[in-house]
Amino acid sequence: MAGKAGASSLIQEARRLGIVGATAVRGATGYGKNNEERVMLLGIIALSSDLPIVLTFIDRRGKIDQLFPIVQQAVQGGIVLRDQVEVVVHT
Repeated sequence: MAGKAGASSLIQEARRLGIVGATAVRGATGYGKNNEERVMLLGIIALSSDLPIVLTFIDRRGKIDQLFPIVQQAVQGGIVLRDQVEVVVHT
């Protein structure tokens, strides 16, 4: 995924599909498969595209199923997790 621009595009696509909720969070520290030798820190290069981004989409399974192929295509060199959760509070 192309960093912040890719995250924004996915969130816009989720909105277009009517997904109930979407959030993008840029990590302050992280490392991954392609940069195991170094830990990246949010600091001098605060807008580095190397820092991790976590996207969360929330909706019923059928709606997420519509978005899933688009996410898979967009993520190149990352991890896609899919999990069912139990909502305990919704106000």
